[in-house]
Amino acid sequence: MMSKSAVKLLVALIGTAGVIIAALITTGAIHLFPQSSNYIPLHSSYTGNATGYSSGPMILNLGSENQQGNVSMQVTFGQAIYPCEGDVTSDNHLTLDCSKQGESNYLLSVQGFIYPDGHIAGTMMGTNTRDMSYVHNYNWSAS
Repeated sequence: MMSKSAVKLLVALIGTAGVIIAALITTGAIHLFPQSSNYIPLHSSYTGNATGYSSGPMILNLGSENQQGNVSMQVTFGQAIYPCEGDVTSDNHLTLDCSKQGESNYLLSVQGFIYPDGHIAGTMMGTNTRDMSYVHNYNWSAS
């Protein structure tokens, strides 16, 4: 069993370590986001085009990104707005699951890669939960 003075010393050491770790995190010496040396941060907004079943302008707006790589974004394709949830991996792959605003049966599955110059590109598939024959495939690129 530890004496009271030994417990107080242990608590003081743990407290001091916490202050040091907090200082290192605050100054950026420790990165909490899981990243490789090639990690490329997301921009707040991207504009580009999608081609495939139909073609049109595409806008991706970043809502939030947490330290675990979870992201919320809004994808606008043509006139349709799709709120999305997904993730970015430490090797720069983006995955989003989206449903059309106001018509949640229209889904958009977005896969992409963040390139070293900051642009993103990939594929997406639009589906309709009420019509299994509705499958629209696209390629897209945005910067």
